[in-house]
Amino acid sequence: MCLMGKKSIKKNYIYNLTYQILTILTPLLTAPYLSRVLGPSGVGTYSYIESVCSYFVLFATLGITTFGQREISYVQQDREKRSIIFWETNIIELFASLLSIIAYAIFSFIHSNWQLYIVLVFNLFAVIVNISWFFQGLEEFGKIVLRNIIFKMINIVFIFVVIKSPEDIIWYLLGTSFFTFLNNASYWISIKKYVDFPGFKKLNPSRHYKTVLSLFLPTIAMQVYTVLDKTMIGVITNSSFENGYYEQALKISRMVLTVITSLGTVMIPRIGYHFERKEKDIVKSYMYRGYRFV
Repeated sequence: MCLMGKKSIKKNYIYNLTYQILTILTPLLTAPYLSRVLGPSGVGTYSYIESVCSYFVLFATLGITTFGQREISYVQQDREKRSIIFWETNIIELFASLLSIIAYAIFSFIHSNWQLYIVLVFNLFAVIVNISWFFQGLEEFGKIVLRNIIFKMINIVFIFVVIKSPEDIIWYLLGTSFFTFLNNASYWISIKKYVDFPGFKKLNPSRHYKTVLSLFLPTIAMQVYTVLDKTMIGVITNSSFENGYYEQALKISRMVLTVITSLGTVMIPRIGYHFERKEKDIVKSYMYRGYRFV
């Protein structure tokens, strides 16, 4: 059955934009409460520790998100091929994640407040079970958005019910990372509908290493301007107070960027689908439409 016929870029864009806006609005809805309960120092402590953890998450994911989404878009209509790509990609992600978890655990225990660091290990476990790239490659953005809305709402309720004092920062860190893990794990519930296990003899994940690493390099560059600033503030000022104010202002300034990045996410699998079929005129048409929109 043709998967492409049922997909709408406009609808997928709305789905993804809804999710991205929700991702931004969630911390904005909880920011006044957390600012009052945790204080600037508490918010700043979370911002700094989360930025440090994100480097380990970066190495755990490598270039898998972009690679997996692109490769699945090439074989949307071939169940056998997409099953092989799915499992090969997951094997690479598993090994990268396990190495990152070991490194992060060692890094966490050298700090005096190691408890605050170690609870964010769920962010790395979330990478292991994250297969959202697979559904993005199939252009099933509705499934992604629905899950994210559910778990975002649960997280909001958790914050208002559990976080009552500055000492509860560890629960805030735990809740944020644990619900991310549960969200990603929930994708596996319906995966049998889309893929089979072809057997280990048919799998050769090593053939993708060069491509995955080539896609990993621009991801590092992105990390420089999305996370490094928070880490630098924490290191230079040695003050969680400074990071607390910066974190809240940054959330507001990046809201409009969501409108642009949401389109790019839904365009990648569609362009990949037509690129694999040598339909260069269609690819060019989609790219120029995207440029005009931006």
